[in-house]
Amino acid sequence: MGRAALVVMFLNGIAIIAAFGREMLIAYYFGTSAELDAFLVAYSVPRFVGESLAIASVTALIPVFAKIRSEEGDGAMVSKISNIAIINFTALTLFTLLYILVAPFIIRLLAPGFEEERYNLAVKLTIYLAPTTILWGLFGVLKAVQNSFRRFTFPELARPLVSLVIITTLIVFARPYGDYLPGKLSVSPPP
Repeated sequence: MGRAALVVMFLNGIAIIAAFGREMLIAYYFGTSAELDAFLVAYSVPRFVGESLAIASVTALIPVFAKIRSEEGDGAMVSKISNIAIINFTALTLFTLLYILVAPFIIRLLAPGFEEERYNLAVKLTIYLAPTTILWGLFGVLKAVQNSFRRFTFPELARPLVSLVIITTLIVFARPYGDYLPGKLSVSPPP
């Protein structure tokens, strides 16, 4: 168990470094600007829902998986896990699609003072970042599964992986909106 604790501590450190890198890249692309406001509003709901789901699913599922494994064996546990994973993925996908559809209304509720350009950017960024909710939720189930088998390495990689997905999203999708200079993200769409 001491080795597992060291792995978890090390990977938590990696997660902190990845999150710091994510925040640095956000600052690089957005600076302290209207664009940063748009990004933070766009990412607030997916992050809240995703992190809440990950924490809740891990907390709720580990004892369930451990009990099924001890009483019914690994085969029954794998069968039940696959059902839970399918339901989880379907529900998260439906939530994400619904959230994308209602994003214009949610952004108006979360940031009523945004002028039209900042509002439009927040809606676009919401569409790009909403799928991270699916990622968070799936990582929560995977973490519960792995922890029930007393495997801790892969589950702890989830947090840095989510940060890397956000970094990749920023690099891929933010670049077309800017003039490739730090802190110079243009709100108007590319020509």
